[in-house]
Amino acid sequence: MPDVIDLSYQNSQGQVVDVVKTSYDKPILIYFWGSWCGVCRITSPNVQALHADGHDVLTVAVSSGDDGELLSYMSQHGYDFATINDTDGAIFRQWQGQVTPSFVIIHRGKMTQSFTGVAPLWSLKLRLWLTHLS
Repeated sequence: MPDVIDLSYQNSQGQVVDVVKTSYDKPILIYFWGSWCGVCRITSPNVQALHADGHDVLTVAVSSGDDGELLSYMSQHGYDFATINDTDGAIFRQWQGQVTPSFVIIHRGKMTQSFTGVAPLWSLKLRLWLTHLS
């Protein structure tokens, strides 16, 4: 993880959202994935369901093409979670990512958990709930 967490994105209303600031209200799941990643094809629907349930989710699409290709892929799969297009993998490298899918939970401005691999929906919900309790 970078020494200083600075991860912001522009939401669908054009507003810039600061992930660290938002994490003081409740935990945020950061999901690093790729359209080319076989395991992500299993995990991304769970992240979408988590997002649809109202949990704060920000995803980083690693080396998944230009904006048009990424939006097309997401539309084909019914994904509408907030996504930063990391076209060259620079954000992933900054976070010292090595494999996709990778997950980080940020709460109160700090990383509380990080994990990789297949993540069932119940596991993602449990991790966020336990983080919120701490």
